[in-house]
Amino acid sequence: QQITQEAKDLTHALKGNKKMQGNWGEIILENLLERAGLTKGRDYHTQITLEGEDNSRQIPDVLIELPRQRHLIVDSKVSLNNFLNMINADDPDTEAHYLNLYIADIKNHIKDLSGKHYRRAKGIKSPELVVMFLPVEPAYIEAFKSDQTLFDFANRNNIMVATPSSLLASLTLIQELWRIENQSQSTEELIRLAGSVYDKVRTFLESMDEIEKGLLRATENYQKAKGQLID
Repeated sequence: QQITQEAKDLTHALKGNKKMQGNWGEIILENLLERAGLTKGRDYHTQITLEGEDNSRQIPDVLIELPRQRHLIVDSKVSLNNFLNMINADDPDTEAHYLNLYIADIKNHIKDLSGKHYRRAKGIKSPELVVMFLPVEPAYIEAFKSDQTLFDFANRNNIMVATPSSLLASLTLIQELWRIENQSQSTEELIRLAGSVYDKVRTFLESMDEIEKGLLRATENYQKAKGQLID
């Protein structure tokens, strides 16, 4: 009974409060980031304030650091109200009505995200696309199965719609890219240090050569002086 009541409370909260929906999506998103092995404050940042090209303030849900000082923006604020209404519909007509409204919600959010031009914000080197995170797998499947133009629509607007499973795969790939990048940086540092050691040894050997020449000259002068004294 307690579990059922908590599920109902969560449903009511998510249906009635858009901000709470966003917070819930952000929690799932951050859990995925941690599961992928990314560290908050180093590999990704939440609720960071960006300055747009028109000096406007932009606050994406998550900014992921990529190798070579690149970035990836992830947003998790899509509304699920009409999807929940569709699930709870009592007849096919009502279900179809709310499904159409839900697909419209997704399209509107795609256009909204595309219009924010996160990639043009100051200090951001972002790919052309922004990730729109849908925290419920069935919600993604239902929308993209019902409207087969949705993928092309998102692609034209430089938006990649991701679910927990697909985003986790992408985040794991990002973590692997960081491992390769760090390994590459370590290799470059080793090469730099090896070059430095080589330079030190080379200059030392050059000095040793000068000492050897000096010793040879000293020996020659000694033998010459000795010959002058004795012979």
